[in-house]
Amino acid sequence: MSIDGNEITERELDAVPSENGYYDREKIVVAGYADLTNDGINEKIVLDLSAAEETQEIILKIMNADGKTIWKESAGIPHAGWNSVYLCTVDGRNLLLRYNPYMNQGWGSYSYELFSIDSDGTESTVDKGEVSFDITGRTGEFDIEEMASFYNKINEYLDKSILLLSTEQGEPEYSTESRIVTRREDFPWLYGAGIEFDENDSIKDKLLKYRENMK
Repeated sequence: MSIDGNEITERELDAVPSENGYYDREKIVVAGYADLTNDGINEKIVLDLSAAEETQEIILKIMNADGKTIWKESAGIPHAGWNSVYLCTVDGRNLLLRYNPYMNQGWGSYSYELFSIDSDGTESTVDKGEVSFDITGRTGEFDIEEMASFYNKINEYLDKSILLLSTEQGEPEYSTESRIVTRREDFPWLYGAGIEFDENDSIKDKLLKYRENMK
């Protein structure tokens, strides 16, 4: 799986509208091309960083062959606006995956939505999921079956995905035509409590050990 790359002309770049009303080539990044409307015609995937300093947001845009933005999504650099969007290919079909693993003071609320877009940018949900949990032990909300199921499903999708834009941890990251970024979910908080995990531990084994450590 890859983002199809085409040579980008000066005219094409000049046609990319920026969020702050003027064009700045250094702040427009073309990630590549992919058929996101699944009609046999590639759309252009663009990252607009032109207003990042002013608004603390980066805008991901999908543009059609006529240069019209048919879909866009913002990702904020401050914690409240963190967002990640991926190009996910399932059974030969290009989809978008919005993933938000939110943590705040030991409370986790992770959610994803896998969706398609049409030529007008209308979203149609293909799959979605969420899980909530408390890693402090204060509330007892730590359902290992639900958490493991979520972990396995989101990684099934991430293994088929290319990162288009993320501002998780306040650090913008995105793929370009020359640099493809991929990620997996590993529940990083598991590894901050000094628990020893075995090499062959499954995600359920690790969650069980973590829960025992909270008691």
